[in-house]
Amino acid sequence: MTILTDNEIENLFAEVKILPKDYPKKLKTKVKSGQQHEEQELTIQGKEGHTFAIVLRKNKIDFLDFSIILRYQDYRTGIWYNLARYNGKHFHTNTLEKNSFYDFHIHMATQKYQEAGLRIEAYAKVTKTYKSFNEAVDVFLKDFNFQIELPESATTLKNFGGG
Repeated sequence: MTILTDNEIENLFAEVKILPKDYPKKLKTKVKSGQQHEEQELTIQGKEGHTFAIVLRKNKIDFLDFSIILRYQDYRTGIWYNLARYNGKHFHTNTLEKNSFYDFHIHMATQKYQEAGLRIEAYAKVTKTYKSFNEAVDVFLKDFNFQIELPESATTLKNFGGG
């Protein structure tokens, strides 16, 4: 498996990712048969041509148990990488740093964890930027440069200083 460098990861985070105009409908979670959670996935393109996916998961019973995941598909290998995961409130330990916490937290892909043979997004840090699933989705979309697809007329207006 190819190791993504921290610089590559940062560039993928910064890339503008285009959401379809009807993205709220496409991201509505659905109950999985026989499962205790709802899930939804949406594959989208970045402005630089990379393929990303947003994966939403939330527990039907425990509202603090959720994940919003940013995935990236390496065009060279076809392998999907979890670049980030905005998690609800539960216990987590960072293996290399040997620190633990019980809180809302954000997992981020790192070169260091890959080189140690651990999951690319195993490192996490506590966050105070959200306290619910819906807030986490909003913060996630903002943090990773998601933009809503503009109609053709709006694009033209913007090019000429309008809009």
